[in-house]
Amino acid sequence: MTRHLPLLIILIACFAASAPSQTAFPPTNRDWEIALFGGRSSLGEKQYATPVLGQGQEAPRAVRVRYAGGAQLGFRIAENRWDHWGAQFEYSLSNQPLSIGNLSPDTPSIGLSHRIHRFMYDVLYYPFERSSRFRPFAFAGAGVSLFHIGDSSRTDAGAQGIKLQDSWKLTFGWGGGLKYLIQDQIAVSFQIGDHVTDQPAYGLPSSARVTGNQFIPGLQPDGYRHNWLLSLGFVYQWGER
Repeated sequence: MTRHLPLLIILIACFAASAPSQTAFPPTNRDWEIALFGGRSSLGEKQYATPVLGQGQEAPRAVRVRYAGGAQLGFRIAENRWDHWGAQFEYSLSNQPLSIGNLSPDTPSIGLSHRIHRFMYDVLYYPFERSSRFRPFAFAGAGVSLFHIGDSSRTDAGAQGIKLQDSWKLTFGWGGGLKYLIQDQIAVSFQIGDHVTDQPAYGLPSSARVTGNQFIPGLQPDGYRHNWLLSLGFVYQWGER
């Protein structure tokens, strides 16, 4: 019996260590959560037929607006106390270098430092119960976006006779993703979404104009821009189970 005592002690210790995990509540998604995320933002390129007025020049200019892909950072605060529904506030910032081409005969293209700040409120739908570790979700909502041109870029453009301003735009968003509960209160998330806005004019007039020997550039946006956002996040939850 004595020679089996060490083995018996080991077995008792293993059982004692495993007992709490057997009697504790299994991990469950909680009422509230905050997520820090990063990813990629893409807007692409479009051309806009902008009228040219003055001295008989009525042919439109095909003004090209191109956003380079950029990094995205942000946070979300969500309330998920219902079995299948939730709501979240999201702020995100993406670095989107901007180039505008064919603005005027003297300016074939201008490159600008440019960022987009987004403030969104979304409604969430979860097809799986809160007790599920793996929870796909869909979302839709609305908010505003600030299209911000860097101060130095604005100054450089002004020196070329191009006066630019920041633009606020109403934004509608939709998309989906999934969350996986690693352990109680800790999860990871993946999300892809489309944020739809009008094309900002950045303070430019809706038509270009020729006055004497001076060409005043313009931009006449038409249609909507789709801003595709892809992100991975780290999630912390709290509140009732």
